[in-house]
Amino acid sequence: MQKQLFRSSFEHFIGIFLIVMLLVAGTPVRRAAANTGTTRSVDGTIGVDAGNCTLAYCRTITYAVGQSNGGDTIQIAAGTYFERITVDKSLAFTGSGMNTTILDGSSGGRVMEVPTGKTVAFNSLTIQHGSTTGGGGGIENYGTLSLYLVKVTNNIAGIGGGISSSGDLSMWDSAISGNNAVTGGGLALAGSNSLVTLMRVTISGNTASGYSGGLHDQTDNTVSGLLTLANVTISGNTANLNGAMTNTNHAVTRIYNSTVAGNSFSAAGSNGGIANYATIDFRNTIIADNQGTNCYEDSSSIWISLGNNLDSRNDCLFTATGDLHNTEPRLRLLADNGGPTQTMALSPRSPAINTGDDTTCNNGPVYGIDQRSVSRPVGAHCDMGAFEYNSTYTLAARDDFDGDGNTDPAKFISSAGSVWWLKSSTGLWDGKWLGPDTFTYAGASDYDGDAKTDPAKFYSATGTVWWVKSSTSTLDGQWLGPDTFTYITGSD
Repeated sequence: MQKQLFRSSFEHFIGIFLIVMLLVAGTPVRRAAANTGTTRSVDGTIGVDAGNCTLAYCRTITYAVGQSNGGDTIQIAAGTYFERITVDKSLAFTGSGMNTTILDGSSGGRVMEVPTGKTVAFNSLTIQHGSTTGGGGGIENYGTLSLYLVKVTNNIAGIGGGISSSGDLSMWDSAISGNNAVTGGGLALAGSNSLVTLMRVTISGNTASGYSGGLHDQTDNTVSGLLTLANVTISGNTANLNGAMTNTNHAVTRIYNSTVAGNSFSAAGSNGGIANYATIDFRNTIIADNQGTNCYEDSSSIWISLGNNLDSRNDCLFTATGDLHNTEPRLRLLADNGGPTQTMALSPRSPAINTGDDTTCNNGPVYGIDQRSVSRPVGAHCDMGAFEYNSTYTLAARDDFDGDGNTDPAKFISSAGSVWWLKSSTGLWDGKWLGPDTFTYAGASDYDGDAKTDPAKFYSATGTVWWVKSSTSTLDGQWLGPDTFTYITGSD
């Protein structure tokens, strides 16, 4: 089938975007060269691996790479491509969508490798099911790599289950999820003097049998280089040590308006949160409800709060202007709240609302938006964390009173003076609050110690249990983990 193919605007995206970032705020980033060559197209259904992929679709990405010259763009139609590719020239790959164009390694090897000296960009696709005992089950990068609207998921490696990078790396509006490694379940950074920037990225559900479930940075930035996180969510990751993140060697990290919550450690492990053995600073960031500790600081490390950060405990040493500690941020479950990646919404009564620093929010690398690209601030001031609270956003009811994993809508019947819950597994209104200190419900627990049952829901992403306090019928208690108990006063 013959088809006239058109040049993709993505071939200019990387260069232009990074130039804008540099000019607006001076964010450290190395410019990736704009692709100005030929556009070649791939369609796994109707394509044929013949010709040069310009006037007719080729069938495989591997063949198109072989036909390409440095600076070309390869457009990839929707579909699943079972290929493992070494990109031996500077190219841009653009798919039809994050969830529709899928590069699958069939668990038989690494999906993509970017060699030293090459500049490669991926846009609007998924990279999954790569497997290696070395680095980067999804992608191993030694060059300059840019990812925009990319999902890296369900990959396995020795280090960097999703991505292992020893070169420069930039990610926007992307997700690293469900990957597994010994070190750095989601993302592992190494090498020296590298510039790595993650903006509006979610790192979730990754696992490491050793260190760093979400992110591991051991880059030697003694001379130069920097890891920057802005509007990033790190949640639901697990490791033996340091469930969320490890910053070590001579790494230098800056974290702006990000949310690090609900990460954990495996049996006999420790520290579900962030561990720092190098240099790290925070602005407008929430670190909360991680198992064990939110933060571990080695005695030789440099740990700096630049203000307006929140620690749900008091182990992050946040004492600068605007910092909050021993403060529960009241985060919602990791969910689709709009935008290309999942986020953790703030509850209406969250103390993170209107308590961020506006100067940080309005300048780079935050640029006046949250992780969903919602403008900041919505209220009087910008919010802490990756999510800007907006009372108009839509969120499903959060109460699962019968424990079947589904939400149970509630209604108040004024004539009876009672609150009824619809049991989601049966469709029956079979939970009933009869009045102060009188609540009847089968199969629930008494979390607040008043000898009345308290319907509850467990949030696996944050490791917390919320319940309706039986004496008031308000969702105002939170259990943070074994032998740790905290009350949230008032209604949520």
